[in-house]
Amino acid sequence: MDFEAFRRNGYFEIEFSQKSRLNDIQRSIESVFPCWPTEWHTQRACQDDHIALVKKAQDELARTDLVTTLVDGELNALLPLLGPDIDIQSIPLLRISRPSHESDFVDWHRDSFYGNLPHELNLWFPVYPLRPGAGLMLVEGSHVVPSRNIRVVSDDNEFRKTIEKGSVVNKLGYAYSPKTDDAISNKDPRQIKLIAPPWGHGVVFFGCMVHRAQNQSDETRLSIDVRLRNAYTRTETNPGYYKALCRGIVDNCSQQFLTYT
Repeated sequence: MDFEAFRRNGYFEIEFSQKSRLNDIQRSIESVFPCWPTEWHTQRACQDDHIALVKKAQDELARTDLVTTLVDGELNALLPLLGPDIDIQSIPLLRISRPSHESDFVDWHRDSFYGNLPHELNLWFPVYPLRPGAGLMLVEGSHVVPSRNIRVVSDDNEFRKTIEKGSVVNKLGYAYSPKTDDAISNKDPRQIKLIAPPWGHGVVFFGCMVHRAQNQSDETRLSIDVRLRNAYTRTETNPGYYKALCRGIVDNCSQQFLTYT
């Protein structure tokens, strides 16, 4: 891994060592779909039906430990960044984004607008191969640009205007009370990168980076994102948001000591 490039750009790509887990994730998702998942847009579902399907598929995935097991196989890349004591988001977020269907996306944002602090990392990966025009857009280098003048903005999308904190839709990863800051409003188009890793690969990036999803392809884009942090790093997320991914020797020994005192 090129640590200097990660420091400079704010993201890096990894190749999963346990691709069979990705096949298992696909099967879990396919079990709740009425059609082949990447053809979901052909069903012309209304927004309520779309949200119901996303929830059903995410709930089904959450019943398994497939994403946690997949990430556990990449500790060699994560340990130098987060240390031996790493937490993972308890419920990974499944994104099902129909082509050019703006209601399915979260607009430009930083996760630090919504409780995730700058020390927390995101892992994003496609469930199926991405078609041209689909992926994740990042503003390269924005992970070290201070978030100044944070303010609530009016969203032009009628569906996104209705999202409330703590609602079912919000728990599926849709942002409530859309916000912006000076880095977003003044972003340099030359720094915007469409990241489209091949199937079997993922992207690790700072959640405080300016980012958003994109799908201008001809298929429904399915992806998963999950957050990671050092277990002893402060977070402003709700209790239960994280669970243990791995623990080091010092933590294991200290927990044994604390158990008997």
